[in-house]
Amino acid sequence: MPDQRLKILVVDDDEGVRDSLKVILEDEYDVWDADGGKKALNVFMSMKPNLVFLDLVLPDMGGVDVLEKIKRLCPMTPVVILTAYSNINSALHAIESGASDYIPKPFSVEEIQVRTAELLGNEKNRPLDCESFRQRWLTRKKDIRERFLTTAFVPTS
Repeated sequence: MPDQRLKILVVDDDEGVRDSLKVILEDEYDVWDADGGKKALNVFMSMKPNLVFLDLVLPDMGGVDVLEKIKRLCPMTPVVILTAYSNINSALHAIESGASDYIPKPFSVEEIQVRTAELLGNEKNRPLDCESFRQRWLTRKKDIRERFLTTAFVPTS
C-alpha cells in the first residue's frame, strides 16, 4: 500500500497567505484551504486534516471560535495560529483554547517548515496517549510564551 500523504488545512481570508503556505507545503503534504471559518469547518469535517494553520481574524467568525470547534471535533489535531495582530493576550488565549503553536505574520518559509515538521514529522505513525499529549501541550505553551516575550518587545533603533 503506498504511503499516504498527510493533509494540511490552511484557513486565512488573505489569498496571498493561503497561496504562500500552499507553495511552502505542497511538495510534502496535501494542502487544502478555506477563506473563512464556516468553510473551514466544512472542509475540516470532510477531509480530516492532520494539521491546521488558522488565522485569528476571519470575515465570518473569530479564529478562536473556529479553533474551539475544531478541538471539539478532533482534540488531537494540531492547530497553528497565524496572525498579523499579535500580542501576548491573544497568543495566550489561543494556546489556552487549544492551539498547538502561534506564529505572527509575516512568517518565514523556514519557520513554517520547521513548525510543520515538529508537529507532524515524528508523529506520523505514533498516536499520543493523553498524558503525553498534556505534557507536550504544557511545554509548547511555555515555549510560545518565552518566544513571544523575547521577540515581541525588542525595541528597534
